Amino acid sequence: MLITKTLHDVLADDLQDLYSAEQHEIQALEKMVVAVSNSFVKKIFGKQLEQAKSHVTRIAEAAKSVRIQPEGKQCSGMMGIVLDMDRLIRSEAGCIRDIQLICTAQKMTNYELVAYSSACAVAELLKMEKVGKLLQANLAEKKEAKAELASLGDSGSTSIQFSPANGDVLKTRKVV
Repeated sequence: MLITKTLHDVLADDLQDLYSAEQHEIQALEKMVVAVSNSFVKKIFGKQLEQAKSHVTRIAEAAKSVRIQPEGKQCSGMMGIVLDMDRLIRSEAGCIRDIQLICTAQKMTNYELVAYSSACAVAELLKMEKVGKLLQANLAEKKEAKAELASLGDSGSTSIQFSPANGDVLKTRKVV
């Protein structure tokens, strides 16, 4: 049976999915900030946690402007990532856990980048400028978060180098 949706329905579904995804990310980041041992990574996770809270506020504002409730859907994609993160926090320790938590943060960010890009496109098609601007603000912060997480292993401005033998942190540096 084919179910026909309007673009407004698609946007409503996207907003509810993003709202749920951000709620799951907040719960995950609260645990990740506690579990991570590297102070620099802890600071990055803390920043992302604060941004996720502001993302929820923007999504709620966008939902209100299109007259929908932001609650009502569970984001199964983000739930799966968070469940994996819960398992690794219980099973791993030290630097190996830190590496896995960085990977988890990247997975969450990449999921949301795609979801925000899609929702922005639908808002643009519907000519909903206010919704588009709110979603674009969140998308811009997600892009920054992706770059920041990717830089953790780079030799660029910020780098954490792990020993290939045991995963111990060899050095953390920030070059200005």
